Amino acid sequence: RAEAENVDLYERKAQPFAPVLEGLALPIPPYYYCQVQWGANLGDYDRIMFVVWCPAGQRCELPFQGLDSGACVEGVGCESTTVLHERRTELAGGEHVLEYLVSTPTGLIQVCDLPVDRAWFDNAIVRVRDFWEQRYVPAIIAKERGAAAPPPGMPVTGRLVRDGRVLRFHLPTSRFGSTEKKDLKAFIQDHGGRVVQSARSVHDYVVVPARPENGEITEADVRRMCTEPIDTVSPEECAAFIAMHSVAPSADEAEAIAALPQHIYDENSGKFIANKKWLDSRENIMTGSRVGAVLGCNKHCNPDRTLEELVNPNFQDNQMTRYGNTHEDDAQDSLLCFLRLQHAEASIHNSGLNLCTKPGLGWCGQSPDGAYERPAAPRS
Repeated sequence: RAEAENVDLYERKAQPFAPVLEGLALPIPPYYYCQVQWGANLGDYDRIMFVVWCPAGQRCELPFQGLDSGACVEGVGCESTTVLHERRTELAGGEHVLEYLVSTPTGLIQVCDLPVDRAWFDNAIVRVRDFWEQRYVPAIIAKERGAAAPPPGMPVTGRLVRDGRVLRFHLPTSRFGSTEKKDLKAFIQDHGGRVVQSARSVHDYVVVPARPENGEITEADVRRMCTEPIDTVSPEECAAFIAMHSVAPSADEAEAIAALPQHIYDENSGKFIANKKWLDSRENIMTGSRVGAVLGCNKHCNPDRTLEELVNPNFQDNQMTRYGNTHEDDAQDSLLCFLRLQHAEASIHNSGLNLCTKPGLGWCGQSPDGAYERPAAPRS
């Protein structure tokens, strides 16, 4: 308890764009700050609770960052719920942030109770809409036409993709020497293209290599790509798609989708896995988990990779997602223990994907881990 004031379960970060916080650093990754602000603004919530959890009485399976880089925090095993530390920070406009470190029978949690940032959303919605309309829509229309895709597992090292009206060529360093690449770059630019160095990008169009057995693209392939016409998506097609998917769902439609569980039990593996119906309901929808990358706030994913994952989804679970699927209920139980210190009848409501029912935002959605309705304050 004496050391609780100096314990963080995640490294404190100042958010890249968070007017309401006025530079205040919180134990929240920037991409998660984007995710929760996106959801809270779309859902018209009045506050946000961001919770970091670690298990009680045992060493964590995954490292949590404390004040010392790479430190592990050991959970506090106990039979009751105790607030170890509490901090309140006043902000402009009468807003405030509350932080708690709480030990519970099911884990140690750090809770950040923070305001919804309307200025953040006003900035984000413009940039996310531009990404969705200018990059995602043309790419998904091209895919639905049956644009070529690389055979599964083939290590395609050279790609021709369409980004707006620009052709982008990816030249594998192992195949092209520096002099050859310089000559090809000039040739490409003379034909209205540009060369990028990133190995990760959306493949709206992929030219089949001349030597598919090893996935290499030859110089002849590149020169052919420059001169052969490429099918493009017309502005009229994009406008029609945008108009159709911007229509907000009815309340009944949104409720039916929200009722889909995010995770289901898989008898074969004996674990909870992502629900395919839930994943399918997210098609053509910009949800909070993508927003951080689109805004450049996710060190693990950039806009190009996000576009690739949206257009050609091929989700593979990993240690982090499996840990989350396994322990999300434990984290919620710990939070509920804390909330019931304040209100004995507190409960958390869980729903699936909540599509935005606001006019023109049918392409937006959010999936909160839970919603808590604070009981009304008793009359004095």
